[in-house]
Amino acid sequence: MDNQHNSPRNQKVTQVQIMPQRAIGSFVRHESKQETSKGTRTYRKYWVYIPGELAEEKNFPFKPNDRLLIIVSDGKLILEKA
Repeated sequence: MDNQHNSPRNQKVTQVQIMPQRAIGSFVRHESKQETSKGTRTYRKYWVYIPGELAEEKNFPFKPNDRLLIIVSDGKLILEKA
């Protein structure tokens, strides 16, 4: 039996280049005012909008309601699962 055809040297290697997933999103600020026992208080919330075309990719690392660790480093926003 000839094992030459199954040796690693004779196997064809295919390189797959994985392209980063990219889309244009936005950073959104929302303010709401609520009456409290000490007067009117303004609450601020911030969102990072991620387009559906990106968030619904099978390789997207997060699912709705995942808790995220948010890091700001060297002018970049980094999100990791908490």
